Amino acid sequence: MDRPATAKHAQAFEANEKVLNEARNFHGWMLRQHEDQDTIWFVNVLTALLRGLIIEYEQLNLGYRQSARLMAWACRNLMEISIYTEYALNSEQNAHELIEDMLLDTLDVFTSFKKWFTALEPAVPTPELDAVLKSFQETKAEVGINRRTYRTTRELAGILGREPDYVHANKVSSKLIYPLHGRCSRSIWTKMTL
Repeated sequence: MDRPATAKHAQAFEANEKVLNEARNFHGWMLRQHEDQDTIWFVNVLTALLRGLIIEYEQLNLGYRQSARLMAWACRNLMEISIYTEYALNSEQNAHELIEDMLLDTLDVFTSFKKWFTALEPAVPTPELDAVLKSFQETKAEVGINRRTYRTTRELAGILGREPDYVHANKVSSKLIYPLHGRCSRSIWTKMTL
């Protein structure tokens, strides 16, 4: 890598670290804003999204230095966080629906574990997992969620008019996440960014 390119990349990372520190400070400030019980749910949505952004951005920086696979994974996750954030900020109803989607998605994770365990060991009981599933089902009923499934990120991207961007960025990132592609792409990526 020549000197000017190295200096340019160093400056970019210094600027990015400054922005990341500002995001961390803003996240901390938002966490202290828990006085209005009518809006606490929205503060929680925003802080969760911001926390995800910070974590994935840190992974992006680490991936840039060490692993094309990690960098691609972080890019994919940052794209999704961008879509969730835009969707939630478009309306209060969207923000509520995003919370519902998170609950439905979590329920789907535990349901998938249950099906997996049952497929592997049909005779083995799973009382703890059954209790968690029951609790999530009760919460779903209590808060009045009538939908059976969550909206996919691709669906949200479509609603926002960002589906082509999502589809193509997701495709490239997914390919770079694979072990063999990641090894080859690091050298190609380095040459492209010089």
